[in-house]
Amino acid sequence: MRPDRRGYGSPLAVGGGKQNGHSKNVTLDDSSIQTGPKAKRNAGVILVVDDDDATREAIREFLEEEGYQTAQASDGHQALALVRQPGFKPDLMLLDLMMPTMDGWQLRARLHADPALATIPIVIMTAHAAMLRALVNAEPQTPVLRKPLDLDRLLEVVATYCA
Repeated sequence: MRPDRRGYGSPLAVGGGKQNGHSKNVTLDDSSIQTGPKAKRNAGVILVVDDDDATREAIREFLEEEGYQTAQASDGHQALALVRQPGFKPDLMLLDLMMPTMDGWQLRARLHADPALATIPIVIMTAHAAMLRALVNAEPQTPVLRKPLDLDRLLEVVATYCA
């Protein structure tokens, strides 16, 4: 579902279920990084990590329409493979926590354990109220966006990291 520009302040709600077409071999080339029609922002790349294809695609489309560049991963393994590629370091990672094979918690732990990757800023996206409360209490410095996403809040947080 595509966000309605007239409903700019409304939450981003998308349908669709979990998809399990996960790839283990990931290569990044210029076609992996997509830019929207505005393409005016001189910001880096935002890596969107979410196992729900519809959610990931809606976030990608919205950010690109706002002029940001994006890359995508459907699980933690794919995201880790992308960020380990020479020359690719996203300026921001939008990370879902609940994913198969390698969830957001496991990916965060792997990133924090690697000094070359530990500095990638992460914004957590979750629909689970209990996780949201636990995150806010455990790591108040980590931005958390509740799903469905509020588009104004998403842009505000993204602009903090991708000026």
